[in-house]
Amino acid sequence: MSVLVNYQLNQTHRALGYTNEIGNIFSLIDKVLCDYDTDADLPLSSFTSDISDLNSGFDAALCYYNFSTKKIKFCGAKRPLYLYRNGVLQEFQGNRNSVGLFSIAGKVFKETEIQLQKNDQLFLFSDGYSDQIGGPRKKRYMSKRLKETLQELLPISSKKQHIKLSETIQAWKGVEEEQLDDILVLGIKI
Repeated sequence: MSVLVNYQLNQTHRALGYTNEIGNIFSLIDKVLCDYDTDADLPLSSFTSDISDLNSGFDAALCYYNFSTKKIKFCGAKRPLYLYRNGVLQEFQGNRNSVGLFSIAGKVFKETEIQLQKNDQLFLFSDGYSDQIGGPRKKRYMSKRLKETLQELLPISSKKQHIKLSETIQAWKGVEEEQLDDILVLGIKI
């Protein structure tokens, strides 16, 4: 699925251009994956029949950063963005829908624009960390616990954050549990 998502994002960027709204990019890929409302105007329509047969979708967070204005555009498909500024961790919710998966005509992916400041920290992540099974009761790590973990790690350096996040998920998983999914936590300091 990761290869398909990467391909679709690249094709959509080429078709729509990098200045287009992220929500439009997600909407176009959604149409292709769900094979609804396809017509000759869709730049990816020649691929729809093969791709839509997979009946899949994805959750993602995508950002565009404008170096001139120091603004970021964020659009999440069931994935949030965390912004840490001046000692406060703020969560920007993603949209409630995945891209693809369920064929809902007119699905809208809203984006958020955020003015960034020096020393802001941004965090984007896949669902792999929070969905990992482990702990004493063999339960999922959960998003709430990940948010709490990140809050504890915010004052330390990025390198130490990486080490602590790795150690934390390894300790949670233990030796008995397999890694269930891809795990990605992306931290960016402005």
